[in-house]
Amino acid sequence: MTIEAIDLPVVVIDFEATDATTDAQATEIGYCAVAFSAKGVLNPLHHPQAMLCKPDRPISYGAMAVTGICPEDIADKPPHTQVVSYYMPVGAAYIIAHNADYDIQVAKNAGVDTSQYKAICTLAIARKLHPETDHKLGALLYRFLYDEARKYAREAHSAAMDVRFCIQLLRLFCDQAGITDMQSLYEFSEAARIPEVMPMGKYKGDSISEIAATVDGRAYFFWMITDIDDNPYLIQAVQAVLVGSRLKCTVGSKYFNKGQDHTIEHFTDRQTLKLRDVKELISITLYKKAIIATIATASDGETTTFKVI
Repeated sequence: MTIEAIDLPVVVIDFEATDATTDAQATEIGYCAVAFSAKGVLNPLHHPQAMLCKPDRPISYGAMAVTGICPEDIADKPPHTQVVSYYMPVGAAYIIAHNADYDIQVAKNAGVDTSQYKAICTLAIARKLHPETDHKLGALLYRFLYDEARKYAREAHSAAMDVRFCIQLLRLFCDQAGITDMQSLYEFSEAARIPEVMPMGKYKGDSISEIAATVDGRAYFFWMITDIDDNPYLIQAVQAVLVGSRLKCTVGSKYFNKGQDHTIEHFTDRQTLKLRDVKELISITLYKKAIIATIATASDGETTTFKVI
């Protein structure tokens, strides 16, 4: 672990917002700094706090029903751009939240530079440790901290209380997983976010490894790699099961012979891979079901066509 990783600020956040879309803006921010003790126990550094703010877009009726925050409640509050940017860390930081991508997007919508944030998602961690249960924050609280839920869960969807619940559950999850430092928690969260079951498309609900056992499934995964650019964890899962699979050259070039099989050694990014018996990296696109490949370092742009076998 690096000194830089140890020294990064760590904040648990929760946003109440105008809606559940990627354009959502904050109506309230809840926050609390946390740290692991010398004995490896996750502790809050102060009481969770919250601040109301005024968005630039209307609050949906659905959000009002869930959060209880209505337009008149925030009419005289500071703008969300001012409040969110004041309380969110500047630069590199660990950001902990239940469904962290959503909360970080809300911060980004307020003008916060989120590019250096290292997200730790308690929703992903809960799904990894307890795949059989309901993973909503309140449901997890009732399952694992029943007395706390009975006493305080009526305050759920108050941003400060949601932060409190998130910290309590995360402390429990860290104990269950044997996690005693922030970098290990981040790495566990990152691994937990890589799905084992397809979350979308015609194979939704099927095991990713079982899909990869068929030619059609592997061809579908190549389509995903070349077409989907907003789900990096799903792409990681797909690439992992494609390593070791084979491609057959169907249209040769000066770099590849028609009819020759090649085995995928690894991916270096979303659309670049290394074949086991080829020195150069190749970049791939898809045309119908054909994989169109070019040598990544070549300037001639000559293409080769492969099919999944």
